[in-house]
Amino acid sequence: MLLFQWGKSDGRNSQQFEVNLTRQFIAEIDEDDANTYQLSLTYYYDVSSELKNINSGNKWSDDFDLVDDFINYIRDHEVTLITQNTQILNVNLEFEQV
Repeated sequence: MLLFQWGKSDGRNSQQFEVNLTRQFIAEIDEDDANTYQLSLTYYYDVSSELKNINSGNKWSDDFDLVDDFINYIRDHEVTLITQNTQILNVNLEFEQV
């Protein structure tokens, strides 16, 4: 599964705007047991006047036959169009078992 999500940071710093891409992996150990992992890339930006008016949201894709449509959705999304010319404050890459 793929996830694209965006919005103002929750918690300690609500003055940042996050854009995140996550890939979820399911590793089957046997037919009765599986482990789920996530690889997440998050970009952090200052909340500009443009970004503060964007509601948080997300888009999932679980159909890899439609991955090109998912990529086009991300590329054409208003968050991507705004942040592509915005200075990145921080980047976080995480791999975790969920």
